[in-house]
Amino acid sequence: MKCGLLMKHAEANKDCKTIEQLVEKEMGKGIHVLNGMNNAKLGHGDGDPYKDYESAARTILRLLYLLTLLTHLMKNLKAYPEELVSNIAKKSYEDSIEGFHPAVLREGIKAAFMTVPTRKEFMENAFGVTDKQVFSNILGEILKPLAGFVARMWKYYKDKKITNLE
Repeated sequence: MKCGLLMKHAEANKDCKTIEQLVEKEMGKGIHVLNGMNNAKLGHGDGDPYKDYESAARTILRLLYLLTLLTHLMKNLKAYPEELVSNIAKKSYEDSIEGFHPAVLREGIKAAFMTVPTRKEFMENAFGVTDKQVFSNILGEILKPLAGFVARMWKYYKDKKITNLE
């Protein structure tokens, strides 16, 4: 999306104080399904202000997939302090968002987990710590608000029946 268009839509949505309000506003206009590639097919072609629009609802859903994976990853890193991070990453992916991907992509993603660093390297690079208990405490502090936010957003998206925005 071009910066000017992004700023135009940001200005138009400045009255939205929550993510839910933004999604509701898009749903009210029927633009929550726009992904930049399907716009013309859905009647938003040349001359339409939403010709190149990529919906916030769809973008937030994609972010929600990532946050779901990260939540599982952090919970599993805390629960299994001696397990290899590569095994935890693979399990976290399988338990969270694997079902949203086609088989070919799933296998490629799982192969990529073989390149994940050791736990020591991960702790040092991600948080600058080497102590496993300190690392666990940091994960716990991140998980408190993150898990609540992820659960709240999934409930909202499921209640609104918008979990399949392509």
